[in-house]
Amino acid sequence: KILKAKEVLDRLNDNEEERERAYQRQRAIRYQNALIESGYDDGYDEGKNEEKIEIARKLYKKGMDIAEISDIVDLSVGELKNIIEK
Repeated sequence: KILKAKEVLDRLNDNEEERERAYQRQRAIRYQNALIESGYDDGYDEGKNEEKIEIARKLYKKGMDIAEISDIVDLSVGELKNIIEK
């Protein structure tokens, strides 16, 4: 396996066009992975926010004060008023 890897490395070192293709391929893979991770992070954050909203609505229906709910779910009083009015 090591000899095979050395052969590939030698071929890349000798051929500038091959080296550029390999570089572009690696760059594309990194870019694609970054997009996937970014999408995951966005989805995770959106899910966390939806959960906060659901908890806030439940607490409000139980009669809890908006200021207290704000402290618990870490949303501003203004955001909570907008959510509850919907």
